[in-house]
Amino acid sequence: MTIDDRADRADRVAAFRADIAASPDALEHLLAAAPPTPIDPERRMCLTGLGSSRFAADVVAGALRAHGRAAWSELASGASRTSPADGLTLIAISASGGTPEVLDVAGRHRGTSHVLAVTNRPTSPLAAAAGEAIPLLAGAEESGIACRTYRATLAVLAMLGGVPHADLRHLPEAIAARLPVSAAWAADVADALDGAPAIDVLADASLAGLAEQAALMLREAPRLSAHASETADWLHVGVYLAWPGHVVLRFPGSAADAELERTLDARGVRLVDAPPVDGPGAATTAAAAAAATGAGAIERAILTSIDAELLSAELWSRAAAVG
Repeated sequence: MTIDDRADRADRVAAFRADIAASPDALEHLLAAAPPTPIDPERRMCLTGLGSSRFAADVVAGALRAHGRAAWSELASGASRTSPADGLTLIAISASGGTPEVLDVAGRHRGTSHVLAVTNRPTSPLAAAAGEAIPLLAGAEESGIACRTYRATLAVLAMLGGVPHADLRHLPEAIAARLPVSAAWAADVADALDGAPAIDVLADASLAGLAEQAALMLREAPRLSAHASETADWLHVGVYLAWPGHVVLRFPGSAADAELERTLDARGVRLVDAPPVDGPGAATTAAAAAAATGAGAIERAILTSIDAELLSAELWSRAAAVG
């Protein structure tokens, strides 16, 4: 790597950190705007997207189902996708507004299903294909990495699903308070992940979309081999590759946490926990996790997505420094 290459990577790391730091203001801007009209509770809701958009959809769809809503998320590229139908609202999600697979789904449903676009570009092709667009108002992410748009997508989908706007108003301040805590945690734990041959990111099923987003941050920025799994399921499918040198990054709150700890200790695998959460959305025990379905899971995903981003930025900065 040349000096110019290292400088370019350092610039991107700085842009990523700036994108993360702007999160409280971006979410405040979104929540200060007129909230979207909630979707009729009698309507079925299909949330579709790819990447970070789909990860956000997974969290919100699961939270809505916990409250009795007929809501689900699916890959926009899936071969057996939901068919257009009366009584169905399709929420097509793409921060860029140009994801071809999402455009295709919106086009197939328009004229039969009620189609909404959720995008950071309200004049994008997706907005035109849907006929109605809900803006994320996250601003331009100069690093090219979906961080603010991930949180904005969670908030917008939550409000569309009927989570009261007032229940989210505290989150910009909560994120601002969490930023220095997460930054200090990231600096402390980065050594454990730096150079690890494999990293598994685990969370309870209600936060599987948070684990997916966190693993993506570790792959996209510092280019680490990180993959997400639901905590209990990992004990059935992921444990076989867990040997000394392997690292598990956990968002606590699963009923399987104690079994996970015993298993990792027996195998000599390093366990790193994301920082605890205080207030609404907190879930650091199995009992608390059960209470953190619904709006609590969405709040926790909005708040704790900061952790993996700052850890990713810390690890990326180390890689940029050494080339």
